[in-house]
Amino acid sequence: MMCTLRAGVFRFCTRRSRRSLQPRSQRELSSLFGMDDVRTCCITLAGPRGMIGWMSRCRLLVTGATVLASLLPTRARAQESVPLLDPAIVRAAFIPRINDGTFRGIAAGWRERDSILVAAAGVATVAGATLTADTRFELGEAASVFTAALLANLVARGELSLDDEAQRFMPGTITLPTKNGRAITLGDLAFHRSGLPDLRTDGTGSAPERVSRALRGVTLRSDIGSRYAFSQLGLDVLGLALARQTKLPLAAAIRARVLQPLGLFDIALLTTQPRTSSDALGHGTDGRRVSRSSAAPGTWSASVMALSQFLAAASDTGRGPLASTFALMMRTRSLGPEPALPVALGWRVFRLDGRDIYWLDAQDVPGFAAYLALDPSRNRSAAVLSNTARPVDAIAGQLLLGRVPVITPAPTADPTAFMKSRSSSRRPGRR
Repeated sequence: MMCTLRAGVFRFCTRRSRRSLQPRSQRELSSLFGMDDVRTCCITLAGPRGMIGWMSRCRLLVTGATVLASLLPTRARAQESVPLLDPAIVRAAFIPRINDGTFRGIAAGWRERDSILVAAAGVATVAGATLTADTRFELGEAASVFTAALLANLVARGELSLDDEAQRFMPGTITLPTKNGRAITLGDLAFHRSGLPDLRTDGTGSAPERVSRALRGVTLRSDIGSRYAFSQLGLDVLGLALARQTKLPLAAAIRARVLQPLGLFDIALLTTQPRTSSDALGHGTDGRRVSRSSAAPGTWSASVMALSQFLAAASDTGRGPLASTFALMMRTRSLGPEPALPVALGWRVFRLDGRDIYWLDAQDVPGFAAYLALDPSRNRSAAVLSNTARPVDAIAGQLLLGRVPVITPAPTADPTAFMKSRSSSRRPGRR
């Protein structure tokens, strides 16, 4: 199938561009997007011919939109009635990529016609625990959708406004920067237009202490509200503001206002609900376990079943306990990396064939990958999690369209790396 994307739509932006790559062939370009060899996508790039800006952490901001565009069928075919995907068949599609070392484990959930279906394959831990629908994965930046949902809930209830100045909710020890007489609002933080740099608030201490340290000496990258530029620091400032407004720690506020009303109890902050022996452990692209002593502050984990239930609720904005919250998240828009790629509250948006596709990805946690996608007009959603640091966007895109994923093997995959990692993890002298 041949799909052509209009010129000017995909001039790629970076979070922090560090290097550029000149694709030498269409096959190479397709591989960058995580696409399989079955379909080809002709892309006309605006700007310097063939030049793609790479994001920090080696991922493209609009990769997910590109993958979904390449996989979308014609309008006539999309309207055809198709049977539900069989989870056993989807799992069978994962097995070859588990066996050849491309992935250590994959868990996927998707919604079709009010049914949530799940498939999982591979191993979660060095000890060889099998992945299931209830295995928890670290989510990384994908968890920012929970903070956005909390903000939307407070706005929908009239407790906050997106135009409220964020400084109003800060403790006395924190002073947010201003520029040209303009203060940063909650909306600026949520839509990544605050101008704050993309810094993490890691380290010891309380949330206000970590934010205060990160803000020392900070200079705004741009005028407030003038352009989109992802900022983890901005998200952390927003989380602090919401916590002070609700008079609860951020994780507790998210649980009380977002997760518990949906009956979701398998989504948790790792610092408040530590790992269990069956939780997934991250692996690098070489198949070896990523060694980390502890999760960073603010790291959330979730099972693919719980995430799929969350997405099912988010894609059905006409009913449910948080219908007004999710409707507000989707209809509230702001500047994105390009005019044709706006952002919604907590989501990136790609409009194609008259409907909106909402998506979010994460590869910022060492050893993990996540991709979430919604097609509310068709009540479809997909979530894919992996404990291997490889993109899973193409898998999610195919599941969103009701197709059995076709996954290209990684050229550097080592099917023996997992056993090497397992052996090296044993104590000296142990047999």
